[in-house]
Amino acid sequence: MPKQRLSFIDQKEGVFDYWCPPDETGDWGIDCRIGREQADELLRECAPVRLPVALSHIVEAIARKGRYQAIEIGFINRIGEMAAQGVARKSPVNDC
Repeated sequence: MPKQRLSFIDQKEGVFDYWCPPDETGDWGIDCRIGREQADELLRECAPVRLPVALSHIVEAIARKGRYQAIEIGFINRIGEMAAQGVARKSPVNDC
């Protein structure tokens, strides 16, 4: 599905894993920042028309893995902040 892989999406044997963030550092602030940066990457690189589908795959992967720590919280918080502001950056080249 993604033409340009995002840093937190992995592909093995044609199967995408939509949530592969780095290991947590143990520092809540740093880990939240990592999640926020990954949300910014998604918003920057994903064409707005594809964003809802991409985000649904990511949230499903987070839920399936049962992982909801600082990185995930930072990611979801940043998406929420940007949605509240109505900000989805257009990317004429990339499609995720």
